[in-house]
Amino acid sequence: MDSSERGGADRAGRGRSGWPPREITPRHIAIGLAAVLALLLPAAIFVAVQGSRSADAGASTSPSSLIGLASTTPAAVTPSPINSASPTPALESPSAVSSASVAPSASAHASASPSPKPTPQRPAGDMASAPITVDAVPFTHQLSTKGATHQSADPDCISDGASVWYSYRAPTSRSLAATTIGSNYDTVLAVLRREVGGTRTLLACNDDGPSGSASIARLDAEAGKEYLFVVGSYNGRVGGNLVFNLDVAPPVPELLVTVDESGTFDEEGRASISGTVTCSSPVGEVSLELSLRQVVGRLAINGSGWIDMGTCASSHGWGATIEGDNGTFGEGQVTVVAEVSGCGDFDCVGSNWSGTVTLGSVDGSPPPPTTSNPPASPAP
Repeated sequence: MDSSERGGADRAGRGRSGWPPREITPRHIAIGLAAVLALLLPAAIFVAVQGSRSADAGASTSPSSLIGLASTTPAAVTPSPINSASPTPALESPSAVSSASVAPSASAHASASPSPKPTPQRPAGDMASAPITVDAVPFTHQLSTKGATHQSADPDCISDGASVWYSYRAPTSRSLAATTIGSNYDTVLAVLRREVGGTRTLLACNDDGPSGSASIARLDAEAGKEYLFVVGSYNGRVGGNLVFNLDVAPPVPELLVTVDESGTFDEEGRASISGTVTCSSPVGEVSLELSLRQVVGRLAINGSGWIDMGTCASSHGWGATIEGDNGTFGEGQVTVVAEVSGCGDFDCVGSNWSGTVTLGSVDGSPPPPTTSNPPASPAP
């Protein structure tokens, strides 16, 4: 077959099928790409669906998600046509849905936040330069000291506690009593006198009086003098409801002890003596200390004892049996020293007695008649 015949045959073949074309046109390229996509798209969709379901199974281990994953097989995936406009539905993560449904809103969280507490205001008398004035006694004043501050002018005994100041100028000379009885926190009370030139002299400082955590102080005021009272909170604590009282002080109580002139000794050499304690007004925490000394030849026998008498209301008898520290007591005179002490509402007081007591045998002849020595003078 010559070339003309071959060319005619080629033309005849192309005329029958139309392929391959004599020239490749854009239409031919589009048809080829469509064919390739038709082959690859089903496999891509299958891989995407399987990957999405595997991710969902890892994020949520609920039985329903596991069942859905197990029921999905490659055969169940039907590829969409190439020209389909329907997008592949996105698989929503259960974990994302659940977290979004339970997350609190910012506004709800903000509304639940507690509002800041207001700062307590500084009370009157917080500054040493502007104390609260006491015009007359008796005087009682209440205020909250929660906003009080510590001042550099506060006495050392106030420590770092928040304090308030009071000022009183005495019109006459008399004894005064300052207290914080009625306050609901532990207080410390200092009393000062303002001197010429503005300096201050500390006269008294008290933490706890007989009434628990309330403070009590006595002041012997002089006419025309200015006195300052500083009330602080104990050990730097926050203040509270303060009740400050200033009034004329009661008389200082007298507390006296007497010892009977005669006593006894027993067969074991113990000496027994007795006496009386008297007080002009109630005194608490009364205690009595005794010491005995008896000289026998060149030897001195010593002994001592102690009695807790509690509260003295008026007059109370006492008795004590004392053993010798370095020997036994016997018949004859013994030197006795007795010291009594106690505390009233504003003052701690005491006195002592010293003298001789004649000891007689308990089962022998009776000692001289028992009489009382005169009471001793209060201790200075």
